[in-house]
Amino acid sequence: MKKKYTLNLPLQIKEEYTSLYNSKCEYTFQLEENIKILNNAFVSTNGNVLHKFLIPINSGENLIGKADKNFYFQRWKKTLEQYLVCKYGSSLNLYTCDNKNCYFTIHTPWFGYFSWITTYLPRLLTAFEKIPDAILIYPEEWDEIKYVRESLQLFKDLKTKKIPVDHNIIIPNFALIPSRKWTSQFDQEMLKKMKTEMYSLLNIIPTTTPTKKIYISRKKAQRRKISNEVELEILLKKYDIESVCFEDLSFSEQVILMSETKLIITSHGAGLTNINFLQAKSVVIELSPKLDDFHKFRFPFWRMAELLHLNYYCLFCDKTNHTKEEYEADIQIELSELEELIANLS
Repeated sequence: MKKKYTLNLPLQIKEEYTSLYNSKCEYTFQLEENIKILNNAFVSTNGNVLHKFLIPINSGENLIGKADKNFYFQRWKKTLEQYLVCKYGSSLNLYTCDNKNCYFTIHTPWFGYFSWITTYLPRLLTAFEKIPDAILIYPEEWDEIKYVRESLQLFKDLKTKKIPVDHNIIIPNFALIPSRKWTSQFDQEMLKKMKTEMYSLLNIIPTTTPTKKIYISRKKAQRRKISNEVELEILLKKYDIESVCFEDLSFSEQVILMSETKLIITSHGAGLTNINFLQAKSVVIELSPKLDDFHKFRFPFWRMAELLHLNYYCLFCDKTNHTKEEYEADIQIELSELEELIANLS
């Protein structure tokens, strides 16, 4: 499957920021559609797959390409070392699956809520649809992660097997579920299917026009805070925009809330991945830090919004502290600029 996408710039983006997006407006998405059964595959603790001493290119994101030509070698070298130590040494833990059942994994070295929604669950949906009798094998520590545990529970007929912490795996009959190539590239059909399937599992019928307006607060987070959040929430209250902390909601509650939301405002971060569950034509306002190094510019939520037919805006905000990773910094919102945008939308 190979598709070419051409996206529009964010709505009302300032001229000084258009150059950030211009080179990102077009991209080609490619995904291997067939599930392959591999004999005696090795899966490392962080999800790298090794088969016949090589990492299959479609087994995870960001393996090779123009962005980093050496990344495949780095991952391959580490995974091969782990395999050889497991086979000939004793310092690493190894679990060997039975040869009667077919197993699959969905995790890769990239883990977090963003990856869970955009890579892991789509792979699970593919497996659930095409090989329903196969068994999902996953690290037992996943049970301690709230959104992972709650979302897996939605798949009532899913067969699973938990592997002890820090164990590599040998799987005699391994179903390789294709992964998308890059974390910043999405397929429109996959995003829409993800939303449709979650709506179905939660019995959401999107027949009503969404009415809620929400601001996703970072007050309970350890980083990426809004330094003038008190003043911001006072402003938002004028426009009946409710302040919500995703930390207080279950995974299902977050999906349901998104299905009922017509306007969402929040700072750049994994929580924005939930725009996948908004209805078309809803409004997204992302609050992003102004970067010193624009080569580190991140743009996944703009691409997601475009493919999902959402009205996407981005306000670039001053940073109020210095961090090694620019996107980890706290930011201060230009309240007059935001209010003007909200008023125009109203």
